[in-house]
Amino acid sequence: MAKRRIFQISLRSFLLLFFVVGISGGIWQGMINPVRQQWLAVEPILAMGGQVETKPSNVPKWLKFLLEDGKTENIKAVDFKCAFSDYAPSSRFATDETIEALKHLPHLRRLDLEHAQLKPKHIDTIVKLAQLEYLELSGNQKLSAADLRKLTCLKNLNFLDIGSCGGDWRTLLAFQKEQRNIIQHSFHQQALSSITSADIDDRLLIKQFLDSSRGYPTMKGAEASTLAKVRRLAPLASTVAVKLTDEVDLAFLKEFYRLKQEKPFQLYLTLDDFIGVPLSTQAERLANTIGLIWKEYGSLANELVIETNSGPASSSHLILRSAQPNDAFAIDVYFDGNMRFSSDGIETLPDLPNIQSFIFSHYRGNQIQLAGLETLLHKIPNVTQVKVENPEVGHQAFWRPLSQLKNIRKLSINTLRLGPLDALPNNFPDDFELRDTLTHFTMDVYYPKENEIENLIKALPNLESFMHLGEEMLKHD
Repeated sequence: MAKRRIFQISLRSFLLLFFVVGISGGIWQGMINPVRQQWLAVEPILAMGGQVETKPSNVPKWLKFLLEDGKTENIKAVDFKCAFSDYAPSSRFATDETIEALKHLPHLRRLDLEHAQLKPKHIDTIVKLAQLEYLELSGNQKLSAADLRKLTCLKNLNFLDIGSCGGDWRTLLAFQKEQRNIIQHSFHQQALSSITSADIDDRLLIKQFLDSSRGYPTMKGAEASTLAKVRRLAPLASTVAVKLTDEVDLAFLKEFYRLKQEKPFQLYLTLDDFIGVPLSTQAERLANTIGLIWKEYGSLANELVIETNSGPASSSHLILRSAQPNDAFAIDVYFDGNMRFSSDGIETLPDLPNIQSFIFSHYRGNQIQLAGLETLLHKIPNVTQVKVENPEVGHQAFWRPLSQLKNIRKLSINTLRLGPLDALPNNFPDDFELRDTLTHFTMDVYYPKENEIENLIKALPNLESFMHLGEEMLKHD
């Protein structure tokens, strides 16, 4: 009887011990070991300078003594903190071992591998981390477009940075159905340059990924239908550039005018790089384009701008624009140093009686390409405001017609390299019609002498204000 009781007690003890051991084993395998394995996995990452971010684990406070101090939480983020410089030691970059370690982090949500010099085979490991929500891969130039497209299987991603990686804007097509993804990339300029009708539809598919605020879109060829699609692709762009492969036609200009009603933007027209096309043919296309713009929209414009630029191949701009609140627009035609818009071409164009403001911005040393400048000024007889940047005294094609304009009220001259005697012709203002009409004169020149200012003020009898470098110089009684 006693033996049976002892046997019963021993069996109970054994069952109790088995239960305790089972519970302990379950706690170890279910709580302690998973956390411990995570920290063992990230040891090589921490050793190369990486950092981790944690979140609370399910290990009770009274059991945390079983874990190493500071390693009692789950790991939710890993930042490799790799060097940005090519001169950094290779040990700072991702290795096969450190990438493989990521598979042992079931709670990993954020992963930063910026400039980690990833290899294509590393992507095959990363795409298995289905729980990832944030992935930073910028600067990994060895990754190809094919490597990046594999990332589309990470359905939980809500942020992905693939800037400065391999591939181009077409890589983004693979993500077009992932509307929730916030994708950062470096394909802005590539995605918005030399747009042709052949690929504009593809670009519209990935519009949500494109930042249209970086640079302006550039079309190749002046097609009205493509212009409409470009505005859908980059509706906030303040300028749309067009590389002309032929003359601009009226349908294109009408489409521009219709689209700018929705949101004003500037049209920037430049000749494409023609190879084998005679210069005379290019000049004819340019003249016909300017002529059509002038005839169709010149009467709606209130400002005409002529600009010259510096550089090995000096260039010029002719800009027609309107600042009217309800009808703002601007059309800028650019032509390089080999192109001249002749006076004969301008002579055939109608006058622009509504032009109120004329701006002549001239880069010193540039022989202006607009040979018809003098003829052009005679086409804007009612101009009341003239602004001149860097004028040259010897530029008679500008000063001679300017002296004959009869309605100028405001004149601004800006050339901080020259003094008044060098910035203005000798017969100014005595032989200028503006002598009796000018009421506001701004002259920002290089250190004028006091008597030079006084003499100019005395020579302009109806002057109401004379400004120099923001200072009012006219003394009223």
